[in-house]
Amino acid sequence: MKQVIFFIIIFCSYSVMAQKNYKQFEVAPFQETDPVLSEGDAADDIAIFVPNQSIEDVLIIGTNKKYGLETYDYKGNRLFEYPFGRINNVDLLRGYEPNEKGLVALVGGTNRSTRSLDLWYLHSDASITLVKSTQTDLKDVYGFTFYSDEIATYAFVTDKKGTIYQYQIFLNADNIDLTLIRKLKFSSVIEGVVGDSKRGLILAAEENKGLWSFNAHPFKPLNKNLLLNIKTEGLKADLEGVAIINDFRQSKDYIFISIQGSNSYGILDAQDYKLKGIFKIISNNNKIDQVEETDGIEAVMLNSNEGLFIVQDGLNGMDNQNFKLVMLSSILKQIPN
Repeated sequence: MKQVIFFIIIFCSYSVMAQKNYKQFEVAPFQETDPVLSEGDAADDIAIFVPNQSIEDVLIIGTNKKYGLETYDYKGNRLFEYPFGRINNVDLLRGYEPNEKGLVALVGGTNRSTRSLDLWYLHSDASITLVKSTQTDLKDVYGFTFYSDEIATYAFVTDKKGTIYQYQIFLNADNIDLTLIRKLKFSSVIEGVVGDSKRGLILAAEENKGLWSFNAHPFKPLNKNLLLNIKTEGLKADLEGVAIINDFRQSKDYIFISIQGSNSYGILDAQDYKLKGIFKIISNNNKIDQVEETDGIEAVMLNSNEGLFIVQDGLNGMDNQNFKLVMLSSILKQIPN
């Protein structure tokens, strides 16, 4: 009996070690935004606009799911607030060139007030105007991402029952058209989604199960794959926001995912999907508090060998929720080769 117990202990120890085959570390924020206008669980997701590859000129677009959208500068100062409704998730379609109308980007998000997919123009003065609202038959719209490559541009909308609607976006000179082209179904809640145009994939976080991938284009086989299994890796649900970046210094692509149950963030190699690290965001010498219960995340890499990792902070001390900014280099230098 003792021998059996001994082997059980050895086996369990080996299993735990296998599950921890990644680096664990901590980073600190260098900046935070003003608290969102609404009390309680209000802040959720972020999009980042980089006009000229200068980190000082970035524009942060944050959702206040009790109010609308709020925008901030690099120092975290609120610039504008827009009462668009209960905007849950947001994304930004890059690639627009400034034109005579002053348009620099297309912003999209899920509006739970109207159960719609809403699109806005981002102007060169950092203001935002609603351009299109597309009604869905989903009971509660939730997650959102754009996807764009040389073939097509899409928008993906999720709900709390694991449904994903895929729309094709047609960008015309004077208007924008959307067509619902595919419906997908998962077994439970999906909120965090992001497009990987380099590999033609959509990455979707099923909160209590793991991170999935599937082909972005409906004319290709779905090829639905579970890349990260919560139980196998010993992670603590929920999985929330997802982001992807290209570290061109090392010719590496990384996937970031919010692990809300442990107040941490996972990093996966976007090529082989191995879990490379898990980190927490701690307080910055008590000047900026630690981050907990994160929903949305976003990351951008700049040509200056620097970048930003921005997260929603679900417990911002005695203040309303806000968003924390971390230098991406402080994270990337910790990732083992």
